[in-house]
Amino acid sequence: MTQVVSTFSALLLALSSGIASGNCVTDTTQADFQAGVASNLDFAKSPGNAVLTSTVGGGVLDQQNTTITLNGEKFNNTQWAAQSFTARNSGPLSRVDVNVFDVCGVPPPPITMSIRATSNGLPTGPDLATTSFAVTTYTGAQKWYTANFTTPANISSGTQYAIVLRASGTVGTSCLGFSNSANSSVSGNDVYSGGVLSFSTSSGSSWAVQTYGTSPTSDAGFKTFIGAAGGTSYSSAGDLISTPKDGAPPAGSVVTWSNISWIGSTPTSTQLRFQAAASNSATGVFSFVGPDGTAATYFTSGASLDRFSGNRFLKYRAFLTTDNVASTPTLSEATVCYSISTPPSADLSITNTDGVTTAAPGNTVTYSIKASNAGPSPVTNATVSDNFPASLTCNWTCSGANGGTCKASGSGDISDATVDLASGASVTYSATCAISASATGSLSNTATVTSPVADPNTANNTAIDLDSLSVTTNVAVTMSDSVELVRIGDVITYLVEVTNINGPSNASATVTDTLPSQLNNGSWVCTAINGASCGAASGNGNKLTDSPTLPNGSKVDYLYTATVVAADSSGGVSNTVSVRMNSGGNQAQANLTASDSDTVVLFASGFDSGSAPAARAVTGGGGSMTLQFGIDAGLLQQAPTTPVTVASGQSASGRTLFSLQLVRLGSDIAMRTLTTIDDTAFSDVSAWTIVNLQQHRISLDWRSASAHGDDGFLRVGTANTSLPLVANNARENLAQVQVAVSNEIPWLVAVQP
Repeated sequence: MTQVVSTFSALLLALSSGIASGNCVTDTTQADFQAGVASNLDFAKSPGNAVLTSTVGGGVLDQQNTTITLNGEKFNNTQWAAQSFTARNSGPLSRVDVNVFDVCGVPPPPITMSIRATSNGLPTGPDLATTSFAVTTYTGAQKWYTANFTTPANISSGTQYAIVLRASGTVGTSCLGFSNSANSSVSGNDVYSGGVLSFSTSSGSSWAVQTYGTSPTSDAGFKTFIGAAGGTSYSSAGDLISTPKDGAPPAGSVVTWSNISWIGSTPTSTQLRFQAAASNSATGVFSFVGPDGTAATYFTSGASLDRFSGNRFLKYRAFLTTDNVASTPTLSEATVCYSISTPPSADLSITNTDGVTTAAPGNTVTYSIKASNAGPSPVTNATVSDNFPASLTCNWTCSGANGGTCKASGSGDISDATVDLASGASVTYSATCAISASATGSLSNTATVTSPVADPNTANNTAIDLDSLSVTTNVAVTMSDSVELVRIGDVITYLVEVTNINGPSNASATVTDTLPSQLNNGSWVCTAINGASCGAASGNGNKLTDSPTLPNGSKVDYLYTATVVAADSSGGVSNTVSVRMNSGGNQAQANLTASDSDTVVLFASGFDSGSAPAARAVTGGGGSMTLQFGIDAGLLQQAPTTPVTVASGQSASGRTLFSLQLVRLGSDIAMRTLTTIDDTAFSDVSAWTIVNLQQHRISLDWRSASAHGDDGFLRVGTANTSLPLVANNARENLAQVQVAVSNEIPWLVAVQP
């Protein structure tokens, strides 16, 4: 092996035999071929060439069956035995060995052996060649005998022939046997696929296969040899596995195996074929295949070996076969060629930061994601990707530096496979991401860069930015009952508004309002606005406790109704509501508490605890009254979020018997009644009921109580909604209904029922 200097590096093919030329290695000498591993090949017969091994005289073994038992097919001068076979090679059948025994104890006449053609596995036609041999053992012992043909028959590869045995003279019926593979006289044993044992009881005129009932056939013991006596006969097949050819690539380089070619000769009925195998270890496993990657195909001279590229070592395997024992293929020269190349390599890296370690849900963060190439090779169509967390909604732009290019902009995740990075170039993505106001926990954002070429350091191809999430809200609470002066027995309604404006995070809070002892009979309803949700829609009792959810920009309203039952030591009544954040922090803790204070009076000039507008009277009356009212659409459209008394019933003495109130709860209108209890200043307050006033009709039925019991009632309803029946014990007759007026427009107008 000589040293070869390629355009890439100096290559020392220390493990390869053969002559090196450029980036090719050729086996062409006797030493080259002998350095490999050969089977049935001869390198000395024609030095510098590889041919099949051969024998001189007697021919070469072609077919045989040596699997025999102690059983045999009997034959004599009139009953003949035959075994058919299929020739592997073409040429003169110069010799046949058979296994025969004699059990009669006396020398039999010479045994005649002939070769015949076959039809359906049975002998047919005249003898093609004839010879004889003597049986020399008469004790019943089996023995192999050789029969040589002076004038052999020329047989053809793939053709079936028959070996026919018979005694040349008279002999006992059961003296001679052609040893076979049968297990017993009733059980055959088919061991040779190329033929079958048969017999003739008509001196060869007709033949039958020897069978054993339902068991298979059997085969006689025989060997056939092809080749003229005294001539040269070649083995049917041989092969050569070459030494490993070493591409010896320098560090960082790879071997590309280009092609295989050879010089040789293939006379008629011979073949010279090649397969190859490769490994990265000279002592590794070499699995020989053809061009389709299987062992069923073979390369042609000049064929590509590219499928083995990337492996340092390559071996070829030459297959030499003949179907004519008189001929052999010849291998004179085998060449494999290769090249050495250094694949591109680029150290890509990526960084990823938003410049903060803590972020608030509802706010935005801006990530700066930079992909760079430290070289040495340029990279085309690298991929930068960032699958943003589900809690982020992102838009991004990208710009390059020092020759770097990328997609200009996009929304959502980054998946840019158009990134070109020359050595020293970079691209930077600026991603502005809105954090979901409901996000919790942390933000973990991962950016990656991948390269279509080898990257010597993949540890810097991923970058993670981690932020903790801190819920930040702007919750505030206000409280007002819209009055300043109240009397014992008055029903007052607080409007409690809890907002989260410019949170930026969603808020989860608990609202608490414990009524002071001066207030009683509390009840409340909750209205959610702009995506908020109430913990409960309503409640009763002197303590309001609810846990609303307040997305950024939303609010909840509570209408908390109570009856004034006393005054405190300062002559008033004061109520306080507070909000506690269930998670995170609030921007202004001072805004989480609100109070409302009223002065309790006996009488004040112009006093009206409900701040009701001016009123117009609808007269009538008696112990019972049924009225139908139309409601003004304009005022209804502008109904406030605090209760408004739209009508009240009065007795002839001026006593208020009942009141009818409306309020807006979100997009709905709710209605309730207040009925005076006995001759006190207190009232029964019905629950707020959502009503349908699209037809702008309200009905009112009043009945005073009789002298004998609390059997009076008030029934109020709309076109398709009725409030619960309210009992009353007022024995005074209803004299008139006072209708509230706002901006000189009465809320209700009496209509005919």
